[in-house]
Parts: sequence; structure tokens; C-alpha cells
Amino acid sequence: MSFSTRFLMVGLLFSATPALLSKHCTPLKSKDIGFLKSPNPISRECLLKETFPGFNTTVFYNSAVSPTLAVNPVDEKQMVAVWQQDRFSRGGGALDIATARTNNRGNTWCLSTFPFQICNEGISARTTNPSISYSVDGKRVYLLAEPFNVKNDPNTLNQYQVVVSVSEDNGKNWSIPHPLNASAGTVQEPLVGAAFFNTALTADTDIPKNAYAAWTTVPDLNSTRGFGEYSRTTDGGKSWEAHRILYDPALDMTIPGLSNGPQALLVANATLGEIQRIPQGDLVAIISRGYPAPGVTNEEYVNAAFPSAAGISDFALVRSTDNGLTWSTEATQIVNLSSPVTTASNPIFTCGYTIGADNVITAGLGINIRTGGFGSPVTAVNPINGNLYVAWEDSRFNFPGNQLNQIALSTSRDGGHTWSVPVKASRTPSNAPNPQAFTPTLAVNEKGQVGILYHDFRNSPAPCVEVDGSTSTLTNSWFALYKEVPLGTGSLPQAGLTFEKEVGLSTQPYIIENGVPTAGLNPQGQGGQGIITNSDQEGLIAGKKCFYALYGQSHNGPFTPSQQVIGDPTIAGGCDLEGCLNVNNNRRVTPFFSTIVPGK
Repeated sequence: MSFSTRFLMVGLLFSATPALLSKHCTPLKSKDIGFLKSPNPISRECLLKETFPGFNTTVFYNSAVSPTLAVNPVDEKQMVAVWQQDRFSRGGGALDIATARTNNRGNTWCLSTFPFQICNEGISARTTNPSISYSVDGKRVYLLAEPFNVKNDPNTLNQYQVVVSVSEDNGKNWSIPHPLNASAGTVQEPLVGAAFFNTALTADTDIPKNAYAAWTTVPDLNSTRGFGEYSRTTDGGKSWEAHRILYDPALDMTIPGLSNGPQALLVANATLGEIQRIPQGDLVAIISRGYPAPGVTNEEYVNAAFPSAAGISDFALVRSTDNGLTWSTEATQIVNLSSPVTTASNPIFTCGYTIGADNVITAGLGINIRTGGFGSPVTAVNPINGNLYVAWEDSRFNFPGNQLNQIALSTSRDGGHTWSVPVKASRTPSNAPNPQAFTPTLAVNEKGQVGILYHDFRNSPAPCVEVDGSTSTLTNSWFALYKEVPLGTGSLPQAGLTFEKEVGLSTQPYIIENGVPTAGLNPQGQGGQGIITNSDQEGLIAGKKCFYALYGQSHNGPFTPSQQVIGDPTIAGGCDLEGCLNVNNNRRVTPFFSTIVPGK
């Protein structure tokens, strides 16, 4: 069956559904803008769609992760936020996507679910990876998401989807989701079809009716192979072009000395960042790549575990000179993250690492934290002069030594053709007891002020002691402000930036381990790794006078135990048939909103 036929079938399914309306709209005046109690209905009938035969799964009801934000560029009083509401421990995703909107610059928020959830009259059992963006004329806001386990679609080839919806009233009402790509994979059987990750949606900042949806496609979860795909609209979201390749790293793998030669074509992977418009210029996309090192076999690369020198990771850039119709096939390398002087980027462990001979990390200490900056680029562009920025987690500033991550930044002042050497942009004191910084988000305003949202452990006392196998690591959220100056000057002369101030966003330190735990990958490739608190993504928007930040923080508890709803893990075979499912009813982590005035 062709993709066009498959999409026609799912399109008919969506067309039979009434336009999606905001529900459960409750004004809220608080820095914490999440639901006090989840609006998602929960029942055994709904949860049966979420179980894994043979495994125990927990839904963290009332917890919200991965927030992101859009601000109307014409009227900054209007903003829309989205996040994953009620995250699962196994298999990824959440019960639904939540939305929040404000018409008074964040003084009050109106909350709703989208909804995608079947039990909210939607189409799917789970949804993940929401992304949101306003058109440059402020007339529409786009939402991109990934619903999966689409149980009420009779076509099994449509179980995992990338869809986009449009609102023309600032997030109050949304159009019926339009599918851009689909797969037969389900959360219980992910290996039967392609998987989609790292979705990003960007409205064009020059052309009002253009927008670009991009994602990473992994055709086989048994392999590291992955490439970038995209779709665009040129009529304000009324129609979307057929999805096609944005960047396939396999085409670059035969460059002499880059990788292990033609065999790398089978395992090279790329993860997309946002598509950005250089003002009155090209579209660019900054990507994260992974591939075997020269002289390393594919088998050694695929089977390598952290820490390993078998692979190379880097950031690179591709561009479009025709408004996204076509893209360059050869990428421009921005920075090599696997050079001899760095072990970037290392996963965040609350207590750092055990380091052996020759400065080689042998293990992580404490709890693994899932962060958005680990090997993933976050990008921004100056809306006036087109200067480009990329930030990420990087341990080069503490190598050799403790090799703990800080926030690295590189900039380009020639449209992405050349890039500055990485500089440390986080302000975490190097003599702090636990100097780790992570999960950066970038934004640049028209005055050339560069804002960086990130988190660190600077206020957590040393030593980092484990008690009964767990830690309680104090964490803070920060906003650092820099300003563009001539290259060679300022506090970061290599990047042409000078430091202006740092603002603490946290009312008080929070315990990062109180976030939502996710299970490690099982033999079927399901699950994720680490505690989700500050999330895989966050939102930072540069307005004309203010910066607007949306970020995740955990609550202190105490927390009540999870309740068993399906199955009995204490009985032999109790999880075999249906699987077991628990409900954790605590409000562990929620999105927080802050407005930062650069002049104050």
C-alpha cells in the first residue's frame, strides 16, 4: 500500500472527528503553570492500552515534562506553551499533550489538553515530542507532535505518526491533525516499523505562510542508522508537502578520513535541530551526527557502550537556498565532539564519574539524569544581522580532571560557513562542590543580546553521598545574558560576546532526582534512560524587551507510593499476559514560567 493511500485512510479518520477545542480551561496565576491535577481521565480500560506483556510500567499521573513555548511576535502578550502530560516510565511518551495559553504576558494562564488521547476523544494511546511555533505575522501557531498506538485507526501501518495542527486563535482551538509520516510500530512492538524522534517545527521568520516540520527517522531500531526528514507548508498549514529527506549522513561518510569508509553508510546517524532562517537569506539546519571512527568496524561501533572511542560525534550544518525546496547534501562541520582533548558530551550523573588511567571515564556515579543537551544542538539566530549560535553540553572545559559538563557555545558570523572555537557560556563556578551544567536553551534578541537558559548543581553540597542507593542533588535554573561585541573583544573574545548578568530563576533549589524515572532499554528497544526533570527540551524566546523562559523543575514531596492497577508482579506470571501497570499519583515535576527583563 502506498504512503498516499495510507495517509488518505488516516485523513478520512481525522476528518470524521470534530475540530479539536480547548477544554478544562482554568485561569492560573503562578510561576508554576502546570495542572494542579491532571485533566486526563484514567481508567483500567484506558490503561490496558499502555501495558507491556512481561513488564511493569508506571504512568506518572499529574507529572509534566518536556515543555516548550511560542510567543506571538506581533503581540507578545499572547503565548502558547505545550508539554507532555502524565509521562510513562517505559516505552516513552505521555497520556496526552497539554497546552497553556496566555493573553496577558504570562500573568494568568488558561490550561487545556489537546487532546490526542483516546480517552479524551482523540486518536492515540500515547503522544510525545511536542513542538510549537508562531508565524511571523502572528496569525497562526503550529503544533507538531508524535501520537502512537493509534488504536482506533483500522490501518495498522498508521500506528506511529508525525502530525501537525494549526491554531488561528492563539491556541484556543486547533485544526484536525494532519499526518506527515506514519509507521506500523507500536509502543509494545516498536521493531515492526520506523520510529521518529527529535521533532522540531519552525515558522519562517521572513515568509508568513511558510513553516517547516522536521524529525529524525530511524528505519530500524536494531541499528544506529538514522536520517533527517521534513515537510513544509507554503499556505499557512492548509496543506503540507510530502515528506522527504532533509539530510542523510551516509552521503558524507565516504569523505576521506572522516569515518571508516563505505561501510559507515549502514550505521551513520543524524539528529536534527530546528530549521532557522538567516534574515533575508538561506534556511539552515544544525544537526548532530554519529558515525564510526576511522579504522573501527561497524560491529565495534554499534556494540560500544559509554565510555567509548569507537565512534565520532559532531555538529554540522546543511542549508537551503530555495526556501526549503531542496537542501545541500554535503554538511559543513561545526565542531568535532570526539577530538583527543575532549570527551564531550558525557551523560549527566548526579555524582560525576569514576575516572581511571589516562583520564578515561570508567563509570558514572549517582543517578543518571536525562538532559536535552547531551549530544544535541540547540540553536538561535540574531534576527537582525543573521549571526548564528549553537550551544550544547561539553566536558572539554574540565578535561583532564573531573570531566563534568558545562555549556559550550559556538557562533558563526558568515551564515554558518565558519564557526568560532567553543567557549564556556555557563556561569557555574569551577570551584563549586558539584560543578555540572546541563540542558541549555538559546535565544537572541534584535539588540544582539544572547540569552542562555540552563541548570546546574552549584548549590549542592559535597561530597555527593549516596544513601541506600539514591542521592538528593540540589539543582537551580539560571539565565545568563551576553551581548554581541566585535570579535576578539569582550569576556568571550573568541565568540565576540561579553557577559552582562546572570539571573537565578529558581525560587529555591529543587531535588532533580524527584523527577520522572524512565526504564532502561529492554531487548525490544523500548524505554529511555535517566530521570526526566529539566526535560529533553525547554522554551526560551527573545522578545523585543524581554526574554520568556519555560522550563521543568521538580517538587519536594513527600511522595506517596505507586498504586498497582493492572497485574500483580508478586505472583509468578502475574505480568506475563497483560503486563503490569502502576499509577504514581504525585505531582513530581511541572513547567515553570519566567519573564526576564535584560535591563534589570
